Amino acid sequence: MFKHAGLIGICLSLFCCGSKPPTIPPIQPQPVSQSHYLSPQRGLDGVIVFVHGIFGDADATWRNADSGADWPTLVAKDVDFLSDEVYVVSYYTPHFSHAANIEETAQNVLQGLYDDGVLQHKRIYFVTHSMGGLIVKRILNMLDRPSRIADLRRIRAVLLISTPSQGATIAEIGSWISLNPQLKDMKRADFNTFLQSLENDYLYMLRERNRAHEDYPQVFCAYETLPTHAIYVVRRVYVSTSCDNVPLAMNYNHAEIVKPRDAKTEPYPWAKARIREADDLRVP
Repeated sequence: MFKHAGLIGICLSLFCCGSKPPTIPPIQPQPVSQSHYLSPQRGLDGVIVFVHGIFGDADATWRNADSGADWPTLVAKDVDFLSDEVYVVSYYTPHFSHAANIEETAQNVLQGLYDDGVLQHKRIYFVTHSMGGLIVKRILNMLDRPSRIADLRRIRAVLLISTPSQGATIAEIGSWISLNPQLKDMKRADFNTFLQSLENDYLYMLRERNRAHEDYPQVFCAYETLPTHAIYVVRRVYVSTSCDNVPLAMNYNHAEIVKPRDAKTEPYPWAKARIREADDLRVP
């Protein structure tokens, strides 16, 4: 067990949306906002869905502390996305107390996507950060069955940003002092049958996509190159998975990689280009 509370806080904050390590509060329920459309639904064909990672939330994960801009709002104001709704996923992911594991969280998120009509859109795009990418990979696997295959094919692009597909060493440290089972689900894949099974099913889903000569979903990957609190959280070796691009290295840390200052600052232009690249596969 760690000797200093500050070190514990730093270890648990590495995956988080913010930059300051948390203090250790009494274990109590964490208030969680509901998943929601950013603005009233307009009956548009497309929807861009944002899924945060462990210890993150539907707001701070995407918000740039310097400019005050947040990624979902930038998309909602972008004239190039006038035909797309914006939907922000929220789920319970506390630092210290118990919560649903990744499998249970993915099931809950998928049910919410159905209940809110998100998967009824003709074009669906996911922007994910960290563990959010694991949740969406599990959702893709759950949709890869005859009764749901039409929903899967409407997902045009999935952006996996700093997603620990092969686990992360820091998650093992955090799991020693946190009751949150999501950390245990992100231990390194060579000791983690959950991640092994997730990856095997995901690779099978992509193989079936290719064998059926289908275009979707396209999957694009990016990862951080800078440390968080002097520790590298998700380096290239841990994001290794099958992508439809060469994984892109971005000069940000684990938290800042999904907080564009404005619509001209990465990762916004990269994400926008990948969405349009996926669209170009389907000529109207």
